[in-house]
Amino acid sequence: MWTKLNTGNAVSSTAKSMGATILTTLGSIALVAPDGRELRAVLQQPKRFALLVHLALAQPGGFVRRERMLAMFWPESDESHARDALNSSVRFLRRELGDEAIVSRGDSELGVSAEHIECDAVQLLAAFAEQRHHDAVSWHGGPLLDGFHISGAAGFSDWLDSERVRLRDIGATSSRRYAEVLAKSGDADGAARHFRIAADLAPYDEGATRRLVEFLAEVGDRAGALHELAKLTERLANEFDASPSPDTRLLLERVRHALAARDSRTSGN
Repeated sequence: MWTKLNTGNAVSSTAKSMGATILTTLGSIALVAPDGRELRAVLQQPKRFALLVHLALAQPGGFVRRERMLAMFWPESDESHARDALNSSVRFLRRELGDEAIVSRGDSELGVSAEHIECDAVQLLAAFAEQRHHDAVSWHGGPLLDGFHISGAAGFSDWLDSERVRLRDIGATSSRRYAEVLAKSGDADGAARHFRIAADLAPYDEGATRRLVEFLAEVGDRAGALHELAKLTERLANEFDASPSPDTRLLLERVRHALAARDSRTSGN
């Protein structure tokens, strides 16, 4: 069970302006009707809400076969009871969200109407695919369904774990690419902020931390660069009993040497 909800005015006003139900899944969890009402009846049905999210993020093509959903959400039920549960869930979602929100393709597939349900994770994926990295960064509010869990649906749990990783990696990549754009435009503070976001989203990716460190060193923040390297070294040691790669150690020595040379020049003056 879960309780983390987001019912802020910004979400409600967006729902009103778009004429669609707003499904928030990244960092916080919310479901808001076009008129600004929180759809608590759906939020209070975890398995049915999970089914909605799974359909919203369906790839490729936007449809999911019924057999897949039966195995994912009702693995311990016989086929007849599982189909009844799925049909009941679909009727419930259509009643709460509107008949056109959940669409069918033939008798074997279900999906979500993008015209009636706007999902932040879907917007993130679209922005990333179109290389609109600033938009992708703005959509990435945090982990997918943070703190959410349902019992008796191991298939959904596995899918959710993999989607969390995929969306986190997309957020990290978008942040890094947007940081490169900011760096080229001369916005050092913005670039450093987004390089840091990328490194935080991928805490075990030494390459992401090295790029942050290189940029900090380039703009003269060598102390900050050493601090980021120290955090990475400590994290690897504490969680994996491992040391940084040769490339990371070489970068560390370069930054230390540059910092020592600067300090020597300063003291000499």
